[in-house]
Amino acid sequence: MKFATLSIMDHHPSAGRSVPAFYVEVLQQIEAAEAFGFHSVWFAEHHFSSYGVCPAPPVLLSAAAQRTQRIRLGVAVSVLPFHNPLEIAEQYAMVDILSNGRLDFAVGRGYLAHEYAGFRISREESAGRFDEALTIIEKAWSGETFSFDGRYFHYGPLALNVLPVQKPRPPMWIAGLSQETYANAPRRGYPIMGVPYILPHINDLEPLLVGFNRVADEVQLAASLREPTFAFHFYGGETDAQAEREAPAYIQQYVDTR
Repeated sequence: MKFATLSIMDHHPSAGRSVPAFYVEVLQQIEAAEAFGFHSVWFAEHHFSSYGVCPAPPVLLSAAAQRTQRIRLGVAVSVLPFHNPLEIAEQYAMVDILSNGRLDFAVGRGYLAHEYAGFRISREESAGRFDEALTIIEKAWSGETFSFDGRYFHYGPLALNVLPVQKPRPPMWIAGLSQETYANAPRRGYPIMGVPYILPHINDLEPLLVGFNRVADEVQLAASLREPTFAFHFYGGETDAQAEREAPAYIQQYVDTR
């Protein structure tokens, strides 16, 4: 079993801490996670609210790469509909280079209405934009000259001059909450990543995984790509009683930002 940490980067001004001070603390936590032997650290991309103050994960991951040597550095997730996919391919290729091949790369469509409103992008376009962007990133990271002519993006012919260290590309996941995404991930050849606590009930996870495995069987997805990656809240205390007493305030603080 591999242990990792995921930070949504939720920020709480009422605590009296500034965003710059928060960034300093986060980088210190990454160094501590490596010292304690964690496999990886992951950061979410969010915009326009205290729910998350990491709008540019490649910047944070590049800073972390210079402070660490072993721990893997992940984004969970890069919200592809919000971005120019060529820039995403270039920026995360740089993270992989600067970290000497330690990038873990998860992609998703996002789910927060205020972020789509802020970027003035229709949520009805999210699936189409996501699919096109992912295809472009795949082609760009191949290192070959390519062209793309889709509904939302038009590029080429071109080839990137900066490519990831990991070949053929960094480990990748597709994140999702819907049956559609759990079925599309194996069709595209990727494992699934999820945050089950966002589902209406934890039992809703089982049919999603059944659907993923059914499609994975149909497309003969490799066994190494079938293991899901999920995030759960965890609080460690000296005793169970201490954890149960201390954890609710922190969990509620996070929930309030949503």
